[in-house]
Amino acid sequence: MAPVLIKGVYGEYSVMYFEESMDKPVPSSEAKAIVLLKPADIVIICSRTLTFGEYIARNGIVVEREKMDRNLNLVPFPQLRFLSRLLNDESEWLKGLFNMKI
Repeated sequence: MAPVLIKGVYGEYSVMYFEESMDKPVPSSEAKAIVLLKPADIVIICSRTLTFGEYIARNGIVVEREKMDRNLNLVPFPQLRFLSRLLNDESEWLKGLFNMKI
């Protein structure tokens, strides 16, 4: 597991974790689905509007506990936008951290 500390605009901090798992993800009781994102997916979601159905049609990986509306827009939260910036600005660092293809 690799933590990344994020400093917000107003001096607040949050932590984002990168982790690998061999176990299949399972949505918690509060979540209807888990959307698993590849680096290219993150960049696309943060740069344009993409619906849940369009993501699935692009071979996106989703684990649903309940059927989701395919017309919902995927809206990136601040940590995902931060990760998109890391992918653009620090791709070599991320590649070394996870031996991943970006």
